[in-house]
Amino acid sequence: MPVPSLSRMIYIDDSGRPQSGLVVYGWIEFTPAHWNGVLRTWLDHRKSLWLKYSVPASQELHMTDYALGRGRISSSPNAESSKTRSTPTRLLLS
Repeated sequence: MPVPSLSRMIYIDDSGRPQSGLVVYGWIEFTPAHWNGVLRTWLDHRKSLWLKYSVPASQELHMTDYALGRGRISSSPNAESSKTRSTPTRLLLS
């Protein structure tokens, strides 16, 4: 009997707003052979958020906290304006 092998990895996340009943699901799927590249891309993205917008790597990224300027995503005092704040938010969504 062949031993089953891992053929793909999937990370699934959900977000919702109980007041409206809206739920959004997102996922990323890749083969185990691509894990190093996926991790490297994510770490590079977080580093870019820190260097460009002062968003700490330890900061959890929940879009419902930041969309439409609801919260501060940057730890920089220079990121007070909604225009500055919306730039990293758009980057997170891309």
